[in-house]
Amino acid sequence: MNRITISSNPLFKALALNEKGSDVAPPANLGKGPGRVNNLDLIRLIVALHVVCTHTLHYDGLSSRLDSTGATLHRLFLLIPAVPIFFVISGFLIVASFERNPKDLKGYFWRRGLRIYPALWVSVLVSLGILTWAGYLQRDFVATPTFLAWLAGQVSFVQFWNLEHFRGFGMGVVNGALWTITVELQYYLFVPLWCLLRGFLKRYRFVNLGFDGVLFVTSVAANLFMRYHVNVAGEFALVAMPIKLLHMTLLPHLWMFILGVYIYRHFDSLRSILEGHFLAWAAAWVVVTGVGELLIGGETAVGTALYVVAQCLLAFVTISLAYTLPALSGKVLRGQDLSYGIYIFHFLILNVLIELGYMTTLYAIPVMLVASFLMGFLSWTFIEKPALSLKNFRFGKSSLTTGAVPVRSDAPPSGTAYSMPKPRTALENTDLSARKQD
Repeated sequence: MNRITISSNPLFKALALNEKGSDVAPPANLGKGPGRVNNLDLIRLIVALHVVCTHTLHYDGLSSRLDSTGATLHRLFLLIPAVPIFFVISGFLIVASFERNPKDLKGYFWRRGLRIYPALWVSVLVSLGILTWAGYLQRDFVATPTFLAWLAGQVSFVQFWNLEHFRGFGMGVVNGALWTITVELQYYLFVPLWCLLRGFLKRYRFVNLGFDGVLFVTSVAANLFMRYHVNVAGEFALVAMPIKLLHMTLLPHLWMFILGVYIYRHFDSLRSILEGHFLAWAAAWVVVTGVGELLIGGETAVGTALYVVAQCLLAFVTISLAYTLPALSGKVLRGQDLSYGIYIFHFLILNVLIELGYMTTLYAIPVMLVASFLMGFLSWTFIEKPALSLKNFRFGKSSLTTGAVPVRSDAPPSGTAYSMPKPRTALENTDLSARKQD
């Protein structure tokens, strides 16, 4: 393969640095870039509610009440992967946020911290209150180094750690949704380091291209390795500790993040096949997923290959949906981003309902959805939105210009300048994951 063929391949160019300019170059295509009006907030809300339903039905006392039709629908419902969608959106937005002002690391981490920690810390306080109510925080236990280490992990970056002491509480995990926060925080750290390495190697274009390819393939391999072992075990709780720890790193999830970055950096080239074409992408994903999972079997070699293809298609489905009828999110949500609050609080609601003995009928599903939606609204209104108002805090001469307010429609197009502060954009108002969540 010659140099022209490689360098013209958008998959390899997706994250490659420009050989001129700053250490962190702008996207290869500097056109209008992704539109500021999109459905990313609405997509995250739908996916967060999907997670609520999934976790609710995962409770044995509820899933066992499904009849054959319900069990089939449940299986089909689980074929829609929620967390990878969050990771695609994270890749689409986090790199964009960093590249707007790559030299402002303080501002970058400040904005990322405001996205995650205020609501997270409140959820930890709520967790402590619920655990106290349920009788799991006795005075002698809370004074132990184990509990204090667990608490430190919950408020920092080890949210996936659960103590054996809490195994009898609710689902057996205090807040099982928070493991993605650990992965999301790794993305936040990874992006500047990744771009810094590219800056050092910018004269060696093929080294950068090869690194990107190896990174993507390694992540896919790690994902398949983890997927195989989890499927064989049947339950994540039964797999070996090294597999669990691998799952909590960014490595097996990074390829979906990279796909989001690829689509962002080449949005102008992909615009004609993304905008307004959600149904076509969704149909392709349904066909590939149906053949791979239902007809062939996901654990076969062909089924595994189709799984990889389906996940790649999912990234395009997600962003195409964001730019199909893009004004829909604004009309429905009116600037409110409820997904993060729903995501980090719903598991606590689930555990409370289990402790109260209310998880005995399928009516628990609408109760969970309504209660989680309400918590998302309260979290956004009283925690997240006030916290995000601090995004413009100035560190010395660095100007933080990535506020949470959508720009006017007559603002300059995004991606036209990287040496000046950018206007506030609607994209910056939809910057999770994972917020993840999620």
